[in-house]
Amino acid sequence: MEKKINIFYYIGALLIFFATLSGWSTIINLNTMYYPLIVVGIILMIINFLSYRHSLKQFLLVLLLFTVFFYTYIKTGLIIFVINYLLIICAKGINFNKILKIDIACKLFYLISHIIIFFLDLFFELGINNIHQFADSLEYRESLLFTGPNSLSALVFWLVMDYLLLNKDKNVLKKSFLCLIPIIIIYYIANTRTTFYLYIIFLFLVVIKDKSIGKRIINFLQYFLSDILFIISLLLLLFSNYIMSHFNEIFTIINKMLSGRLIHSIRAFDKFGISILAKNGSMNFKQFFIIDNFYVLTIISYGVIIYILLSFLCKYVSKKTCIFYKIIMITSFIYLFSENVCFNGGVCIFICLLGYLFYLNKKRKDEDDNNEKIFNK
Repeated sequence: MEKKINIFYYIGALLIFFATLSGWSTIINLNTMYYPLIVVGIILMIINFLSYRHSLKQFLLVLLLFTVFFYTYIKTGLIIFVINYLLIICAKGINFNKILKIDIACKLFYLISHIIIFFLDLFFELGINNIHQFADSLEYRESLLFTGPNSLSALVFWLVMDYLLLNKDKNVLKKSFLCLIPIIIIYYIANTRTTFYLYIIFLFLVVIKDKSIGKRIINFLQYFLSDILFIISLLLLLFSNYIMSHFNEIFTIINKMLSGRLIHSIRAFDKFGISILAKNGSMNFKQFFIIDNFYVLTIISYGVIIYILLSFLCKYVSKKTCIFYKIIMITSFIYLFSENVCFNGGVCIFICLLGYLFYLNKKRKDEDDNNEKIFNK
């Protein structure tokens, strides 16, 4: 019976992954089908959720998440809050490896189809409108028909993460080094530093994960890193005027490294201040300010309560999380400091992982840890 019910979640996830990724494409236009696909996916996930019994603690958490996420959706108009909520709370009884395979299939379809059409356009001059971005007069950045180089690099990065998650019990260290190849290739194609440097950090954590000091570092970072990054973001906003007046050269360098995003964050903060709960019109907000830092967005637009809930969920699942899952979470925390993409459950597996761990029992976690030790010796 459970397998028959689970199919609703898998099909729902497939529709959501596929529809969400279409927003990154300049050639696959699902504008008329986007919301119908999302709605069908939502209905299927709700069926999966209602088919299971839930503990009182889980039910209360689900109710709290519902209240905050749907309030935020109403205020901001961002459907991603509904999608993320459902990917988390409807994940009971799922096989996480199947979700990874679905996500890999969607990402591979988009990546391969874009590469084929890109080269057909290049050699046969089909007249397809390709997006080429220039950071300055000397820097060329290719997007391979995605909406931008950052979208292309993020898709490849999370495709690699999906693959490594699927093989976390099968000599993951060796596979992690091999996966450095596509990361380097996409670094030279799209010229995006974020995913390259982030993967180096990820690789370092994989190398030290089986050492006692490595485990302590990873456990600490999984529990506290997101809070540290949130506090850093808040302090940068609160003391921005002081920093700009006393450390102007350093500020200018950091702002340039972030493509001017830091000054946008400061101007938005001066205009809107701190938001405990979501404010109206985040869609209009994006027209005036380019802000990719998730922590800054929760402070200014989404509401601090969204961050608090996400942080609480990450801590709630920490005791049920094997060491490799913790590395993925740490990687996501750092990515969120630079790009908001990790909060998009249709693109980044981080949200689905939270949902899976939310319902995971401690015994299953111990089995995952033991499997890692056996296969990665």
